[in-house]
Parts: sequence; C-alpha cells; structure tokens
Amino acid sequence: MQDSQVVLSAMTSSLNLADVEAFIAVADMRSIAKASVRLHLSQPAITRRLQNLEDQLGVKLFDRDSRPMVLTPEGQEACKHAKTLLASTAELQAAITPGKRMAGDFRVGFSTALGDTLLGAPLDTLRREFPRLHLSVASDESVDLISRIEKRDLDVAVILLPEGYSLPSGIAGEMLRTDTIAVAVPKGFRFPRGGGLAELAEQSWVVNPPGCSGRRALQSAFDKAGLRLNIALETAGTGLQLALIEGGRGIGAFLISVVKSSRFRSSISIIRPADFHPRLSIWTAYHPNSERLKQPIRALSQALKNRAGALG
Repeated sequence: MQDSQVVLSAMTSSLNLADVEAFIAVADMRSIAKASVRLHLSQPAITRRLQNLEDQLGVKLFDRDSRPMVLTPEGQEACKHAKTLLASTAELQAAITPGKRMAGDFRVGFSTALGDTLLGAPLDTLRREFPRLHLSVASDESVDLISRIEKRDLDVAVILLPEGYSLPSGIAGEMLRTDTIAVAVPKGFRFPRGGGLAELAEQSWVVNPPGCSGRRALQSAFDKAGLRLNIALETAGTGLQLALIEGGRGIGAFLISVVKSSRFRSSISIIRPADFHPRLSIWTAYHPNSERLKQPIRALSQALKNRAGALG
C-alpha cells in the first residue's frame, strides 16, 4: 500500500473536486450506475472521473472484478482523505455563500405517518430562502429514511421515533417536537366519555402499510388489550386517509398535529381513548458530513418547529 502521506499529498495538491466527488459516490453506492443517478451524470462520465483520479494518484482505487465494486487498500485510504477534503471544502463554501446563492439539489425525505399536511409551510420557507436549490421530496417509513440518509440518497429526513429514543449512531439530527397519537373520526362520531379501545374494536380502520410507527403503536395497543384490529383499508398517504375518514369509510390513528395542520381539521374530530395515548417524537435526521447544506437543514428544522408550535 502506498504511504498514506503520499496519498494525502496527492489529494490536496491539484485534484479536480468533481473527480473526488464521483469517487466518493461510487465508494458509498458500490456501483457506477447508482452513483450516476445520485450525481445526475451518465455512467461513462462517472467512469472517466474515476480514471482521471486514478491516473493522478497513480493507484487503482477499485477492484473492477468485484460486484458490487470494492475499494482496494489504496482506495480505502484515499476515500478517508477524500471525505475529509470535500467536507472542508463544503465548510468553506457554506461559510462564504449566502443562502439565496446556494444552488444544487436538496433531497428531503419525510415519514409516511407525517404525510404532506405538516410540511407544506416549511417547504415554502425553503423555496423562499433558497430559491436556487432544486428541492426533491420523497415519502417513506422512518427506518427506510434513515437507511437512505446513511447511503447519502437523501440530504435530510423528517422522521418519527418513539418518545425517549435517540437517532442511531452515525446519524446527526435534532428532536423538534413530541406529540401524542390520537384517533381521527368523522364529525358526529359517537364515543363515550372515558371510553377505550374496546369501544372502537368493531370499527373499520384506515391504516398505513406495515412499518409505519403509528400503525405499529396501534396494533401493539390492540394486542395488549386482547382485541382484534379490524383493518378495512391499507393505503399510504395521509391526505387520502383523512379524506376516507371524512367520508365515513373508517377511522384512523394520527399525530394530533398532523390532523390539526390538515385541510380536514374542521371536518374530522379527534378522540382520545383512555387506554391509547402513545407519543412519538419528530426529528430531522441527516448525515454528519452535511456541512454544505447546513443552512437549508437548519432552516427546515426551524420552520417545522414554528409550524408545529403554531398548532399548540
């Protein structure tokens, strides 16, 4: 293996940062095809950048015969220094670039259980404060969003964790708010004062697909009470679920702030069974090496706090 100081010296001399970025993308994704999607480049362009970097360093960075691609020992050493180099460059850029001049992609993920009801105003804030950023938004379960952050497929995610839980090792973030899950029902729904899940056991439920934090809490509560959860409809999308509930096609479990921030807040009622009051915390999660995007990440976190705070 080349001496690490030789590799470091070469990397910090006159390298093309675009070549370094392509190298890190392939190292993270272990695939030229996946790296090309992440960087919005063609596969031949990624290959050329890798070859440029290998020629300048004078080493082979990947074992081309392995699938998925594997770093050589020299590649492992170079990757460590390359990430440090790009992080330092990003810190410099972030320190001197005003928000309105920041450009590039900003990939946001949000928990399916949050839906689109809570995020509208915060996304409007991002568009206003960072007009040159290209926003892309994806919805998924929190555990999958964390995995996508680790793989650098997302820049930031808004996720849900049970109250008292922390982010996994290797993920940075901020806890924004803790909220209670309650039951959303159509207007005029009759529920006895002090009633519990037993009074809802015969109802049809509209739920998210398996993996959702809210559904998991609901199922756990029914199991604990020895009751059967009658799932009538399983579908992703908070807006669609609330519309179905408004139309009398079932009831569902949601964070109170999600219902209050939706357009259905005046046509749907919230009830709180005596034996069902789990709490979930809303977090922003991002990769520790996200210095280039710390301004929009901070702005998103603050806008979410403001939005949730306004709901009480």
